[in-house]
Amino acid sequence: MRTITKTNIMIPALLVALVACGSKANPRTANPSDALVGEWNGTCSTTRDQDGSKIGNDVNAKIRFTQEGKYFRSSAVHHGGEVTGDYTVAGQTITVTSDSGSIKIKYSINDGILTTNTNLKLSDTLATSTCNLRSLRQGAGG
Repeated sequence: MRTITKTNIMIPALLVALVACGSKANPRTANPSDALVGEWNGTCSTTRDQDGSKIGNDVNAKIRFTQEGKYFRSSAVHHGGEVTGDYTVAGQTITVTSDSGSIKIKYSINDGILTTNTNLKLSDTLATSTCNLRSLRQGAGG
């Protein structure tokens, strides 16, 4: 009888422990791309990798990430004006795949600012495009 009592107590305790361990984490931390979802506005600048000198003027840019993995970017003459495609996130890297190929973008989000760094080849010059964008939705991206 004593064994049955211990088993009756241990099984419910074990089930409670399993349920607690299996509970869902905060969706923002469970899927890193969730922090990107939404629309971001800001400016982008491009610099030469050799000496850090600026190429052209800063341009306004707008980027939108959807929950379904779609990417939209528009800017005045920066990287061809408009880009649409699909995106995935691994670590601190966004991979955007569009009709013109795929590109890897390093990113971070701090204090509500999305900063992206993209390595480019402009003619024979290696360059880096850096964008600083603020989320258009209140309280997002942080």
